[in-house]
Amino acid sequence: MSWVVASKNVAMLVRDKNDIEKWQKGEMAGRYGFAAEMAHVWLDIVARMSDAHQKEIREEMNGRTLVGEYIGSQDHQHLVKYSRVTLIFYAVVDNYSEESCWPCSQAWSFFKKYSLDVVHIQSLGVFSNYGQLCDQLEKTFKDVAKSPIA
Repeated sequence: MSWVVASKNVAMLVRDKNDIEKWQKGEMAGRYGFAAEMAHVWLDIVARMSDAHQKEIREEMNGRTLVGEYIGSQDHQHLVKYSRVTLIFYAVVDNYSEESCWPCSQAWSFFKKYSLDVVHIQSLGVFSNYGQLCDQLEKTFKDVAKSPIA
C-alpha cells in the first residue's frame, strides 16, 4: 500500500522510507525536498500506530485527503517555535465529493481515533443573525490580533 504525500504543488508516491530516498536523488531532488521531509514525518506517525490501526487508516483514507501543517522543523520555522517536528491536521477531504471537506466534528473524531495531532479550534457559536455573526467575527479578530503568538 502506498501513500501520496504532497506539499508546495509537489507530490510523491511512497510505500516506505526507501521510496522517499529515490525522490531525493538526481536533478529534481531540490524540488521534492519539502515533500520528502513531510513524508518522513507521516511514515513515522503511521509506524507508531498498531498494525490494526495502520490497516484501518489505509482503508479509511482510500479516496480521501488529510490536510495538515508541517511544524517544528528548525530549517522551516514559522513565527511560532514548536517543541517537536510533526504534522498537525485540520481537515479531511473526500476526493470525489462536492463538499469542500468534512465537518470539523467528523474530522476531529477521525483524528482522535488515530491519535493524530490537530489544530486547536474554538466554536464562536451559532448565529441566525448576520449582524451578530459579524460582531463576533470582529471581536475574535481583535482578540487574536492582540494575543501572544504562542
